[in-house]
Parts: sequence; structure tokens; C-alpha cells
Amino acid sequence: MRNSRLFPASVLFSLVCATGGGLALPRGRAAAPPPTPPPVRVEVATVVPSAAGMVVLLKTVEGETYLPIWVGEAEALAIQLRLAHQEYPRPLTHDLLQTIIRTLRGQVVRVTVVDLRNETFIGRVDLRVGRREHHLDARSSDSIAIALGANAPIFVARHVLDQAGLDRQTLERDGYQGAPVPLDVQHTL
Repeated sequence: MRNSRLFPASVLFSLVCATGGGLALPRGRAAAPPPTPPPVRVEVATVVPSAAGMVVLLKTVEGETYLPIWVGEAEALAIQLRLAHQEYPRPLTHDLLQTIIRTLRGQVVRVTVVDLRNETFIGRVDLRVGRREHHLDARSSDSIAIALGANAPIFVARHVLDQAGLDRQTLERDGYQGAPVPLDVQHTL
């Protein structure tokens, strides 16, 4: 076997750095995939009951795309309290997490719904502690509650919106996965 096309990793790294990343790939190899589009900024429009349980309804800041996310009762309560700027008499789990983050001098930079797998939304919490940034895997409902408590921005990956986002007319007419989502209900406790 000829090794004429194989280089030590250090040589390849030096070549890539020296050419500003413009190193051409040998014939027959695929180019890198196109860059991922940036995530889309969203806000919590409301939390509503539906036939299938509690729904957090995210809405794109620019545009009219909605993303309904089914959540548990505890997460719905935490999100509703934060939307209403109210506190529970004793700290809830999300309140405890916020206290821990602040005590350790951390900051929630952003949260993102990064994927949709097997009908489950996958969240990520981005924290900054000092100069280091940490990316933590989380449930999307927990991520949303934490973002609201920390006044941090919420994003959704473009491919998630493309896959599960709905326009207002569709959401009002058909609901989501057969469960009507009333948009006229205000988030109430």
C-alpha cells in the first residue's frame, strides 16, 4: 500500500493553518457540509392546557411561526410563575438551580432547543462561569424555565422550526398532533 497521500496530523494541521484553512481536499473526498444556519430567537407566547396536557407555545420574535412543546405540570407551573413575575412560597427546582448558578458566579448566556428526536425536544443551557462557557444538555421545558428566571434569550434551531413549527392559522385550526391549542387563553395560574 502506498502512503503517498498520508501525512502526519501535525503536518496537515500546519498546512491548514498556513493556508488559512484553504487546503484543497484530495480528489474523491467529500467537502465539508454547508454551515448550519443560526438558531432563531423565540419568546414564550403562552402556556396553555390542551387535550394532551400542558403546552408551552414558543413564537419566533420575527415572524409568525409557533412551536408547541408539551411539558409536565411542574415545568408548566415554573414557566407560568416566571411569566407572571411571581414566586412560589418555597423555592422550586428551577429556583434552586438559579440560586446555585448565581452563587457560583455563573450566568445563563442563552438556552436553545437544539433538536427534535423521537417526538422529544432536546434543550441546551449555555452557561458562562468566569471566562469559560459550558453547554449543558437539558430538557427543553427546564431550559425555558431557567432562561425566563435568568432573563436569558431563548433560541430554536432552524431545522427544529422547519420540522415542527406551525403558522398561526394551522395551529388554531388543527392544533398539534391532534391536540387543539387555544391561542386565546391567557397564561394564568
